[in-house]
Amino acid sequence: MISKKSKFGIGLVLGALGGALAGLFLAPKSGKQTQSDAKKAIKGLEKDFIDLTKKPKPSSSKKSSKRKKK
Repeated sequence: MISKKSKFGIGLVLGALGGALAGLFLAPKSGKQTQSDAKKAIKGLEKDFIDLTKKPKPSSSKKSSKRKKK
């Protein structure tokens, strides 16, 4: 089951993405400018995604050492 914090985070990301796309496609720019902006935005999202996936995850060694002591 998904926690409330996870649901909020997912909603926040989807809302931000939807707002960004709406702003991008409704802006009064030429097609080439819009394409250029879209490419820049996608590259930025790729970089952010890579950074998020490279973050170290919390270690579970504390939990396992507590179990061993009991």
